[in-house]
This record gives sequence, C-alpha cells and structure tokens, in this order.
Amino acid sequence: LKHLLLQFFPSKIPVITMSSAADAVTFPLEYIPTNNNSFISRHPSTKLYGIRNIDCSRGRVAIHHGCVVRGDLGVPVRFGRYACVQSGCVIRPSADDGAAGPGRTYNPVAIGSHTTIGENCVVEAVSVGSNVEIGARCVIGARSVIRDNCVVETGSILPPDSVVPPFSRVSGRPGRRVGDVQESYAVTGAEKAVERYVRFAREVKRQLNAKAGKK
Repeated sequence: LKHLLLQFFPSKIPVITMSSAADAVTFPLEYIPTNNNSFISRHPSTKLYGIRNIDCSRGRVAIHHGCVVRGDLGVPVRFGRYACVQSGCVIRPSADDGAAGPGRTYNPVAIGSHTTIGENCVVEAVSVGSNVEIGARCVIGARSVIRDNCVVETGSILPPDSVVPPFSRVSGRPGRRVGDVQESYAVTGAEKAVERYVRFAREVKRQLNAKAGKK
C-alpha cells in the first residue's frame, strides 16, 4: 500500500505514527502523508483497491484505519477537499442494475468537500454532497444522492436510490427526512470540518517533529 500511494501521491515526508486522545484506538495509527496534505492510513486493515481510480487530488483528505475503498470496479471514487473517512468505513461503487458481478456496469462515486463519514459506515451512493455529516454505523444505499449541507444521524439506513434534498436531517431505519438543517450550517459545518483536519494534521506534524528530534 505504501509503495502504491507514494507512486500516485508522492511525498518526501516519512511515515509516522499518530495517537491522540481524540483518535485513540488499541493500536498505533500510521499514516502516509501526501504532497497535497492528505493522510492515508497504512494500517494493514486499510484497503485501497484500484488506486488509479481513487482521486484525492483536491487535497487535505483523511482516510483512517480499517477503511476499504473500491476503486477496482472501473469507475472513479473522488474525494473533495477536507473530506474525512473515519475508521472502518467501506466506500464502494454501486451497480447500475443493483446486482454486482462480472460484466456489470458501476456508477462513479463522488464525496464532496468538508464532508465527514463516521466510523463503520457503508457508502454505495453515487453522490454525497459537500458539507455533509454522516454519523457512525450508517448505511447509504446503492445509487443514493445526498445533496449539500445535510446531516445523517448515527445508525441510519438510507434505502437504495434515495435522494436527500439540501439542508435535510435524516434519521431512522429506513432513513427518512425528519427535519431541516439550519442555513448557518453551510458555514459552521465547513468550519468544523476544517478545524477537525487542522487538529489532526497538527498532531501528526508534532509527532513528526518529535520523531525527527530523536534522530
């Protein structure tokens, strides 16, 4: 994984270990920093298949340990700036006719900027807009579309082919629109995503400097 990531996201920064109170787990978090300030977990549980189709070129993307991103189905999986995929998530394209397998046609996946996908989610959406917060343990059904500035509450299951309008709050199994998100979330949600990234990157760089000082 490290060799492939450095091929497509070259960086002269060495791999480091990150462990903080905000991101504590039972094993160290190791990340590959890229030349566009993205951080990709290099833990063995992280699987990026078909890396040529995984697009983090907008920068400042964080993909944490245990994530599986399926770029091996012949279509791109794109992440916007400041997108964050928390641990244990699966991001995979959906089949056009709902059935996977050889010869199937798959849909591209687009994850917008300032969007956070919580831990242990499964996302098969065609599009998740910008400034969307998806809570932990959600399932976003095949070919779904979530517009900008939405919140999907923890544990929700969004059925296949769902379309969520902008500024919606979604909850339940099946997931349904249960209310509105305030218009101010267009600003505050994006600020929160940037702040989360800055804290994370600062801790990574702090440990990098500490490691360099020991040599």
